[in-house]
Formats: sequence, structure tokens, C-alpha cells
Amino acid sequence: MDNPFPPRCRSRFTPREQLASGGFGTVYLATQLSLNRLAAVKLLQSHLCENREMLVRLRREAQLTAALSHPGIVKVIDFDLEDEVPWIAYEYIEGRTLADVIAERGSFTGT
Repeated sequence: MDNPFPPRCRSRFTPREQLASGGFGTVYLATQLSLNRLAAVKLLQSHLCENREMLVRLRREAQLTAALSHPGIVKVIDFDLEDEVPWIAYEYIEGRTLADVIAERGSFTGT
């Protein structure tokens, strides 16, 4: 697979496969080189990198997620903004996606 990561991200993570892509970004399964563990690396879609509001939004996502501590929320393990290309690395948790669960059992309620 070609390495889509910006230079500093590339020096820390090696992509293995694309996991998902949407309107906001693309998520890759990657290996964190320093610890030889799996991670999920999210890159902002290239056409959004020119939008200052989107860059601020991704930085805020990284900061807010990093401030949370709950067994149901993945941990942020790295974040950077390189030449206006932001990325976030999360711990990788193997399992079903939220979309798969919702498709199987329907939407969640507050109870």
C-alpha cells in the first residue's frame, strides 16, 4: 500500500489498510512503530485541509477526546498538523463497527 501519511506521521506509523472513509476523513489501520502495536490513524480529507474551520474542528476533536477517560471511548495516542494536513492516531480496538451494530439491532435509545 502507498503511504498516504504526512512525513512526521509516516515516521511514527506505517499504514496496513484503509478501514473507512467518509466526508470528514479517512481512517487507516496502522502499526505504531515505536511500540509495535496497532493504531487507527485518521487523516482529514485533502479538499477540507484548505478550510481553516475544519482544521480547528479536527484539533478540537483530538483535544476533547484526549481529555476523556472512559472504557467506551478510544484513547488518542498522537496528533499533529503538518503543512496544513492534520492527523489523529487512536488506539485500535478490534471488533464490530458502530454502523454494523446499528444495522443489526437498530438505533440506540436512552434506556
